[in-house]
Parts: sequence; C-alpha cells; structure tokens
Amino acid sequence: MKKKKLSKDRVFDIQSSKNESFFKKNIGLIVVGGIVFLMVFSVFAVSIGRSDDLSSQKEFDYKGHKIINKNGIFYIKDQLDYGFEYSPLDLENIMTIDFKSELSGKVYLAFDPDQFSQDSLELDRIKKFLFSRGLVVSLSCIKEKGCGDLPVVNCNNINKVIYFKNSDKTDITKQDNCIILESKKSEEILIINKFIYAALGVF
Repeated sequence: MKKKKLSKDRVFDIQSSKNESFFKKNIGLIVVGGIVFLMVFSVFAVSIGRSDDLSSQKEFDYKGHKIINKNGIFYIKDQLDYGFEYSPLDLENIMTIDFKSELSGKVYLAFDPDQFSQDSLELDRIKKFLFSRGLVVSLSCIKEKGCGDLPVVNCNNINKVIYFKNSDKTDITKQDNCIILESKKSEEILIINKFIYAALGVF
C-alpha cells in the first residue's frame, strides 16, 4: 500500500486546525483564569495602598491624648511641634515622676563631662525643648573637672537642675533639687522621649 504524501500546506492546515481546536475548547478556562488573576492582583494592590495609608495616618488614644503615627514618627495631636521616635505605649515600663510644676523660670541642664560633651545631640535636644516651653536654660556640669567655662551645680543647692546621665537603669527620678534623667548607654533616646512626653502631660 502506498503511503499518502501530505503537502507542506496541508500539514500546516492540520496543525493550525489542532491549535484552533485547542483554543476553542479551552477558551473558557483561559478567560476565567485571566479574570481570577486580575481580581487577585487588584485586591493585592488595594491592600498595599491601605497599608501605606494606615502607616502614615494611624491615630490612637492614649490616656485622653490623641497620638498620631506618621511614617514611624509619633505626634501628640494638639502638640504637633514635637515628634517622637517611640509611642507612649513603648515607654510605659520606664519609671517617671510628676515634675511638670518644676519646669518654670530658670533651670540648669547638668551633665557629667566624662559621659557627654556640651555640644552632644542629646543635651541639645533637651535644651531646645525646654527653650520651646519658655524656660531659661543654662548648660552646666555636675563636677568641675573637664567642664571648661560652664557653671558647676549639684542637687543640694537652691537651683532647679535637670541632670542627664548614663547609669545602669533607665528612668526619671528626683533627688533634692534635681530631676534626674538617667539611661543605660544606647537608651538615651528612650529617656528623652519619656521626659518630653511627661513634660507635655502624657504620663
């Protein structure tokens, strides 16, 4: 028996018809798959947008104060001049005292020259905050050695002193006329945040 020879055109027609047949049989699945893909992608895109909105506009109540989280920086809604790296919730375990009534008139911002320099960013931030609240602030040292021309103060005299220091704990305490802001090394920003929140009445 002779084998039938197919022309090249005939072979192409057969292959085309097979492809068309496959497409026709599966067109429903292709359409459904496309719709599902679009739906999933749309939901994903919307969820990303909502997440961005929440991270930049999140607001919550803390002891009667509205706290706003804008891109990871926290603000008190009625005190928008002050931004915080930590929310009040992050600082609840740091002990503090009620010192708001003592933040008036002139205060000495004291430090140990073995721990900080007079142009340190930490002291500068505290000083600028106190200035913004209308206080007269004098940078000073807790001891004379290494102090330069700055005044030397202690907790036993009549001056109101805010003493910023490193120690083995992180909290705010009072000793005689000193409000003591002490922190472990690398936790200075925690105690500064706590101090400013407390001075603004959040704690």
